[in-house]
Amino acid sequence: MGNGVKEAKPENAKLKVKKTNIADNLPLAKGINSRYRISDELKYTAEIAGFKKITYRAVTINTQAKKLWAEVQKANEDLQEKLQAIDARLDELRQNASPANSKQRHNLLEKRNQILHNCAVNLATLHHNLSIIEKDLYPERREEQVFYNKKQAASELYVSLKNQVSALRFQLLQCDASTQKMLDEDLKQLELLLSQTNLISQEMEKIARNSEHRIITKEIYTHLANLLYELNDQAFAVTQICKLIEDRLTIITQDQTIAEKTTILQNIYNNLEATYQLVVTHRQHGTLSDRFKELLVNENYHFKLTFSADSFKPTIPVTTLHWSDNASQRTAVKTEREQLLRQLKEKEQVAQELVKVIVEYQKTLKEAIGEDLEYCLQRAALETAFGKRNSLPYYLRLKESINFNFQMNVDKPEFIVHLNHLLMNASAVTSVQMRQEDLKSFQETFLRDFPELFFTDNHFTYKGERYPRQESWNKTLNDYHIAQQRIKSAFAHGDAKTRYAAINYTAELVKLHDSRAAIEEFIENYTKERRQIAKEVQALQEQLIHYPLIPIENHSFTYASTAYPLLSIKATVESYNLTQQTLTTNLAANLSTMTPVKLSQLQNNLKILEENKKAIAAYVQHQNWIKELRLVSLKLKQHENLLEPKIKLADKICQRIEEEITRIEKNNPQDERIAFLKKLKIPFIEVTARLTSAKERIEEVLQAKRDTTNLKQQLTTAKGFLAEMIGINQETLQYLDQSVKEQLSATNLSKLTDSIPILKELFQFIETKLIQPLHKLLTGSEKAYQPGLFASKAEKNLHAFKRDIIPEIEELQKQQRAAPAA
Repeated sequence: MGNGVKEAKPENAKLKVKKTNIADNLPLAKGINSRYRISDELKYTAEIAGFKKITYRAVTINTQAKKLWAEVQKANEDLQEKLQAIDARLDELRQNASPANSKQRHNLLEKRNQILHNCAVNLATLHHNLSIIEKDLYPERREEQVFYNKKQAASELYVSLKNQVSALRFQLLQCDASTQKMLDEDLKQLELLLSQTNLISQEMEKIARNSEHRIITKEIYTHLANLLYELNDQAFAVTQICKLIEDRLTIITQDQTIAEKTTILQNIYNNLEATYQLVVTHRQHGTLSDRFKELLVNENYHFKLTFSADSFKPTIPVTTLHWSDNASQRTAVKTEREQLLRQLKEKEQVAQELVKVIVEYQKTLKEAIGEDLEYCLQRAALETAFGKRNSLPYYLRLKESINFNFQMNVDKPEFIVHLNHLLMNASAVTSVQMRQEDLKSFQETFLRDFPELFFTDNHFTYKGERYPRQESWNKTLNDYHIAQQRIKSAFAHGDAKTRYAAINYTAELVKLHDSRAAIEEFIENYTKERRQIAKEVQALQEQLIHYPLIPIENHSFTYASTAYPLLSIKATVESYNLTQQTLTTNLAANLSTMTPVKLSQLQNNLKILEENKKAIAAYVQHQNWIKELRLVSLKLKQHENLLEPKIKLADKICQRIEEEITRIEKNNPQDERIAFLKKLKIPFIEVTARLTSAKERIEEVLQAKRDTTNLKQQLTTAKGFLAEMIGINQETLQYLDQSVKEQLSATNLSKLTDSIPILKELFQFIETKLIQPLHKLLTGSEKAYQPGLFASKAEKNLHAFKRDIIPEIEELQKQQRAAPAA
């Protein structure tokens, strides 16, 4: 079980038991089995001593194991203290032998054995739990499936935990700020636990990623298993705090409900008390007072109207709850709230009995004057305009009172206000009927003084006369028409049933008087408007000249005398032509049919035409860039094709030089020409490398995918790259030309050897094997003929090149002779 590990030994490794002669402490009473008692003590002591030899690696990393191990140590310490106390007492009793002391010693030994037994059982349980954790973290065989099962269990536990917390958070979002503030401390604790849980989960995810397609080592296995323990611990803590928050939230909600109901009922009972006083004051108004006779004469009923908010305050605050509370504590808190809610409901029922009497009286009054009052109320603004009397406040107060919901608003201050209106307006029926007759008289006068205005498509009729209806007159005509219709409709159907918002009917009457005088002014404005339209149309016609039609033929269009494929611009070109034709047609139409709306549409069409033209011009520019980019790419391809034979020629020259070196080495490995030829070979190798690199770069550029979003930049880049490649080619060939000439210079060759035959042999190799490919490499020509009478220009160039490259033997000899003299 311990596997020989010594990481976590208890501090008191040996149980300190005082050595005593057990037989001396045995009681002398009859029937006591001393041997059985000794065997029990020995057995329990052996078990406890055996536990002390066991160690666990899990104690160093696992939180639960650490707690269990601390309990083991505490159990050992407690046992030591208890045994020391009992042994000390046994020593005292042994000093004074007597039957009474013998009985006490017997009881102490029994108690001692029981303590050892209890400790052994407790330690066995603790060590059993420790061994489970030990085997879980350090199994003898690490099975891969168990490892993945642990990963899956951790993932499922984490998801379940997140779902639980998400559900709680969603529930908290429905709460007000004050409720959330009361839960701040719990939420902070929850967030702390969640952050710790997230760290554990992230660590487990990291282990899972690192263990994919790899051997699962014991360290990885142990780490994951231990993290699963930690995750379980955190999950338990999170679950407990969530449960606490849910319970607190329930109780807080109940407390809020109790507080709200208490406040409402306090207001209700204040209103009911005021109602009692109000009814007593207005008892002479008859009908309603008769219905309250019981309230007026029954003191017991009046006593029911008392209410004390202090009686409904919870005695157990929600702050006393903790997650470790037992069920009875929370039940007591909830029970108290439920009882208070039941008592509040009983108080509500008492209040409703009184309110029911008021509602019945209200219903009777509404049936008597409801329709007449609504008629007057809907025409109150007309009554103000025509009768110079503002009756609206009176109508509104009366309507609000007969429609006021006394049952639903018994706690509001308005309750008493509207009840007072009902008691005070005993003559409301007669007053409302008289005002209704006045309104009907105002209606007859209005229809006689302000006749209706009629419209046709092109004319309007007023008092039987027809007039041409012009656009510029519409506002004045509409002002009159709308004002007349508003007032007419308001008289006929009521102000609230018209199609308009709140209306100042006094202002509407003034508008009706002023409309006729303004018609001539509107005619003048109409004339100005027509002149302006003509000016705008002419401006459009002049601008349209700059937007000719774009010819389209065979899937292409012609722009600036150049044909371009339609492709993606087809819709824009067609839209451009269609818009241009529409503008041309409409601008050529009769000017009298032109309206401001049509003019605005044509101006918008011109803007569309301009935008289309810009888009087409951009497309043309884009196509030009594409074409130019293709030409540059073609030149790059041509340049690439020119590089291939140059590379082959340089490689061919290197090969011939190498063959010559090999031939010379066979005859004389010490020949000076070997080093000379090797040095001559170097620039050709360099040329091969440079040209090959340039060719590969060109291939990469040509094979790269084109990005059509930034062609201008691509074109600039491609041109620069082409120039760069040409420059590299020229620089490389110049380098080769200079290097070869320097190597084959008379000065350099004169240092090689003074043997004329060897030099001639070297010159012959250069002339026959190198000159032709070198000349072609540098100039593109490889003619081998000697210049004669009919030699071509290329042949003459090759001969001149050879003379320029290879010095004369005589010159070499002169330099060789001059060298010693110098």
